[in-house]
This record gives sequence, C-alpha cells and structure tokens, in this order.
Amino acid sequence: MVRTHAAAAFGMALVVLLLLSPSLREQLARPLARSSPASVERRIEIVEIELPAEPEARPLPPPRPAPSPPPLRATQVPSSDALERGESLLRSGRFPHLRASYGRIGFEAYRDAMLELGGVFFLFDGKARQPVAEVDPRTGALGGELVRADLSRWPRDVTRHLSEPLRLGQASYGPRVSRVILLPPARLDAALLGGLDAHLRALDLDPGDLLRVDLAYELRGGNLYCDVLLVAMRDGTERSLSLQIDLSGGMTRTEVAL
Repeated sequence: MVRTHAAAAFGMALVVLLLLSPSLREQLARPLARSSPASVERRIEIVEIELPAEPEARPLPPPRPAPSPPPLRATQVPSSDALERGESLLRSGRFPHLRASYGRIGFEAYRDAMLELGGVFFLFDGKARQPVAEVDPRTGALGGELVRADLSRWPRDVTRHLSEPLRLGQASYGPRVSRVILLPPARLDAALLGGLDAHLRALDLDPGDLLRVDLAYELRGGNLYCDVLLVAMRDGTERSLSLQIDLSGGMTRTEVAL
C-alpha cells in the first residue's frame, strides 16, 4: 500500500515538472519524434517529374501535281506466235520478278477472279521450294497435294494477304509451311510473258535482260486485266510502259510509252 502511494506521488511530481519546464518537455519528446511515422514520411523527397512537351504537329507538304502521262502510240495486238513464245518461256522456268499491286480492285476481288479463272492457292515449303497442299484462301480448308499440269510454274507469293490460311495450314503440316502461293493457269501467264516479250522487242529491248515487272490489276466487264507499268532491266535502267493485257481472254490493244 505504501509503495502504491509512493508511485502515485512520483507520477504526479513528474507531471508537474513537465508542466513547469518547457525545455525538459522538449528533451523528453525528441526520442519519440525520431520514431514518429509522420516524421519519417516528411523525410521522403518528392521529386516533381516534368513530362516532355508534345511535339508540334508538322504541316503536311503541299500535294505534288500529278505527272503528265507519257506520249503513247498504238502497237499491234500480239499474234499467236507471241502466245506460243510465252508458253516456251513458261517451260524454260526463267521468270522476271513480279511486283503486283491490287490497290485498284483489292486483294479479295483479285483472289476471286483468279479462282474463277482456274488458279489454285497452295501452302508452300519455302526451304524445299515446293507446294505442300492446296488451300482455300477464303476458309483455310486443305485440298489435294498434286499440282495440276495446266497450272503455271511461276508462283505468286501472297502470304501477307492470307495469314489465317497459313496459320491453319501450319497446324496440319507444321513449321515447314512458311508461305502461301498462287499458281495461275498456264494460259494466263503465257499471255503475260508473251505480251511482254513482243512488247519489249518492239522497243528494241532484249527480253532476256528483263529482271522485274511492275503491274496493277483491274476488273472491267467481268475480265481481269493487268497494266504493265514499269520494267527493270539487267543494266540497271527502268522503263515506264503502258501495256495492257486482258488476262481473262488474251491480249487487248496495247500501247507503248516512247
């Protein structure tokens, strides 16, 4: 009982000292402040992050005037001899690089026109350089593995337009399937190669020096046409052409850019 009263008396005396002595009160409070969460939080340096200003929009350059069309003169429609020459070129297996544009009609219209004309799309083994199996370019359904004799051996790489059929084909045949190609009917490519051959000879150019052909596809009256726009030759020169070929029905009237 005496100890309890003594403790109470000591506590009361301590309270009185704190009230009477501000300096003592500060000294007793300092150790508590060091461990106070609020004090620790205030010691964290808040760095203001300055976001870069958005770049100013650059004005678009003024549109370029459309180039004037090259002077044209009519030439003869290629003869049956030119078509026979095209068939001979197909059999030789020496083809220029083809750079085709579907911008005028869209790839789907080109795809459907080629299917209607008898062209076939194939999964392709790029390493072995051989077709693996037919593929429906619209659904990805697989067909036979034989290549018909009436198809051209001049493949068109259409992989970038048919990523989904490629994926479905790889699920069945594995990673050796790396591309999707189109093999048009041989008669169609005979018209194209034979027309080019006759056209270049009319310009006193050697068709054997042809390296690349740029063309654009069109649909008119239910027929598929290609406009041959430019050819690149072995000596590094490029030549603008205006040769129009009816791929559905043979050769049409052609024009030569001089």
